[in-house]
Amino acid sequence: MKITTHIFNTLKNVPATFAALMIAVNLSISCASVNGHLKYAHRGNSEIPANAFAYVMVSKIATAEECIEADDIDACNELISFLPPVVINGSGSGLLMWAKNKPVVMTAEHVCTSTNFPEYHEQDGMKIRVKSETVIEYRIHTGETISAKIIALDPIADLCALSVEKIYAPPVRIARKAPEVGDDVYVVSAPYGINAPSMTLVFSGHYSGYDSNMHFYTLPTRPGSSGSVILDSEFRAIGVTSAAFTDIESIAMGPGHEELEAFIDIIMMNE
Repeated sequence: MKITTHIFNTLKNVPATFAALMIAVNLSISCASVNGHLKYAHRGNSEIPANAFAYVMVSKIATAEECIEADDIDACNELISFLPPVVINGSGSGLLMWAKNKPVVMTAEHVCTSTNFPEYHEQDGMKIRVKSETVIEYRIHTGETISAKIIALDPIADLCALSVEKIYAPPVRIARKAPEVGDDVYVVSAPYGINAPSMTLVFSGHYSGYDSNMHFYTLPTRPGSSGSVILDSEFRAIGVTSAAFTDIESIAMGPGHEELEAFIDIIMMNE
């Protein structure tokens, strides 16, 4: 259908405005067969689990699906058919873990979900339905990229478990007990997305206690560190990085041992 000059002048700014709005919505996305992999059943307590690290990559995709209100619906739909998808990419950190006998990639809930695009975009008397989807992948130490699905979420504790197609390294187990203030802790993470198959950042610090259900660790933490699993001196999981102070980069915060244990129970219930 031919678009009239009047309608075109009304609609011609939709692509740029739509893209700008979608990008403004969310710029904060800064997340197996056990029997066939018995050699990966156990990990020593003196081995930093760098090969269990998962660099989590999340893509949020928004597409203008349909014009549902406009002076000229057909003209509006013809125009938005030429709009490209709006894609926002983000990254986080994760780690291959045993959830009892189930392997998962553990990360933060906000890495997996973040904020969705709005369901509708309204402009100049037009209302456009927006279709959005989330694509999650993680890259392992071999350089291979693996597609993942969310298998369990805990928005309150900020925990997410991703599916594992294959056990690519010995999974980390949860610690036998919670840490005490001053205990040495370690974390494998990718702040600012700094990670490569041949390079993984490992940091150390101390457990510093908890306040208001938030556990504190003296560990470097920046955007991209979210979802990194915090380990004790035996390199067993005691918590997950969820947040940091803006002005102090060496304090990590997040769920602790108790929350991690409870979340593992949730994962097992979702089988």
